[in-house]
Amino acid sequence: MKALNILIFTLFTILLIALLGNVVLSILGLVFEKDVLHLGHFSSEGVPIYIKLLALVKGCVFLLFCLGVFYLMKILNRLSKSNYFSEKHAQLFKTTGVYFIISGILGFCSSLYPLLFSFDFSHWQYLNFDSKNLYIVLIIVGLFFIVFGRVTAHGYVIKKENDLTI
Repeated sequence: MKALNILIFTLFTILLIALLGNVVLSILGLVFEKDVLHLGHFSSEGVPIYIKLLALVKGCVFLLFCLGVFYLMKILNRLSKSNYFSEKHAQLFKTTGVYFIISGILGFCSSLYPLLFSFDFSHWQYLNFDSKNLYIVLIIVGLFFIVFGRVTAHGYVIKKENDLTI
């Protein structure tokens, strides 16, 4: 179990570092108007404010995703040390699910924004709009964690009643 926890922790850490690099490049490119990818898309007029806000929303989506992963790591750490069925585990599963769902919905909406409204596509590389499928998967995983949290809470109630009977 310990080796599995280390493997999962390593994989999530690599994922978070890759996503952090993506968000940092996007925010440097759009909010601070630095041409970090050297694509030559920036003019003297600068980046419109709605694109900067969209980049900041994507940064917030990343932070919510990181919080969800943090709670998921906390669950894995607690599962290796204590009993599986507990109120704390159920609450952590639900919290992880909520963070994943919120970040998935916000990310999906921010990805649809340029398609629904007039948009300057010259900064397309910095906003990475090809991740709509990832946001849908994130919403589904979040729903799974919420359902799993409810199942764990129900299992805790049954275990508590079962411990009382002889």
